[in-house]
Amino acid sequence: MTQRCFNLGLESTPAKVRFVPHFPMLKESKPRQGFLKPNEYDSLAQACTEVGGLWLRSIFEIGATYGWRLRELTGLNGLKVSQINFTVNFIRLEVGTTKNGDGRQVSMTSVVRSLLTECCRGKAHRDFVFTRENGSPIISFRRAWEAACISAGVGRQLCRACDEVVDGDRHCGTCDRDWTADQVKYDGLIFHDLRRTAVSGMVNAGVSEKVAMTISGHKTRAIFDRYHIVPPSDLKAAARQDGTSPGRTNGRGIRDRRYRAAELGTIQTSVRSRSRHLDRRLLQAPGFLLGIGCPIL
Repeated sequence: MTQRCFNLGLESTPAKVRFVPHFPMLKESKPRQGFLKPNEYDSLAQACTEVGGLWLRSIFEIGATYGWRLRELTGLNGLKVSQINFTVNFIRLEVGTTKNGDGRQVSMTSVVRSLLTECCRGKAHRDFVFTRENGSPIISFRRAWEAACISAGVGRQLCRACDEVVDGDRHCGTCDRDWTADQVKYDGLIFHDLRRTAVSGMVNAGVSEKVAMTISGHKTRAIFDRYHIVPPSDLKAAARQDGTSPGRTNGRGIRDRRYRAAELGTIQTSVRSRSRHLDRRLLQAPGFLLGIGCPIL
């Protein structure tokens, strides 16, 4: 903030300062690498259903499919019934309600459509899509999410004193201490990690990176690349396909992470077995998730 004040003072007319001193910056932390593997999806989806019911299962599916942020789905500005059009099969995020301020519109996969149909059943036009049994909107669900991840094996509870895993009763066998639910530390998948899952799933399935950026709401390519996680299995498959190692570029752009499903049989098989990400029928159109009749050129 101090550096910004100096910059504004230098840019003003007349200038308030003669120069901007050097401000040492803290080293930027490494980006998170949280990522939901394909074989972990089914167990987490089941755990979400058991822990939170329909609303948690639906929020998880949208996060894993489109990579939307939690604040775009829940809270007092969360998704409403009026933003879903079942006739033309799309979901709309209004302008000004997203992090970058841009509105977005995507087509629903069959799984997302079936879940949202049940979420919206019996609700009025202005009602929230994701509500608890008493009708109150979902504001925060950190404990429910952590419980589902722990049940699915993608999260764990740690002792606050020694960082060792505690048992189901939150007892640490290492330091022989008992902890409450508020005292233990959670280590594992967070909801924001689903953005990496969705981005990687779309790109690996053959969706162009420009379309994937529009769906997930990424403004810059640099940030988008941080969210695109390439599984080691895909790198091995690419090396076998091209007859070279992943560290070389043989003129075909082996380092370009835009693997197409047609080139990698393993990815194509993964897409067929995971209908949660994308409908096979919709994969045929490059702009399939950006609205009906609006292909991306």
